Amino acid sequence: DARLKAIRDYRFYLKMSEQRGFEAGKTEGVQEGLEQGKLILIMNMLKKGMEVKDILYFAGVSEEEVEEAKKLLE
Repeated sequence: DARLKAIRDYRFYLKMSEQRGFEAGKTEGVQEGLEQGKLILIMNMLKKGMEVKDILYFAGVSEEEVEEAKKLLE
């Protein structure tokens, strides 16, 4: 029956859309968590008095990220 097939197709489409949305949200959340963790690491290094060149080397971050962390500490 065509109506039954249409209902099944619609449910499948909804399930796939939900799954894609979940995966996209999960990826975005992980990325935000990594960025936040990196910022906390930089801030802790600054609090310990590490030199910027050492932070750049050990944390693998940019000077802009270090400057952003400095502003948050002020």
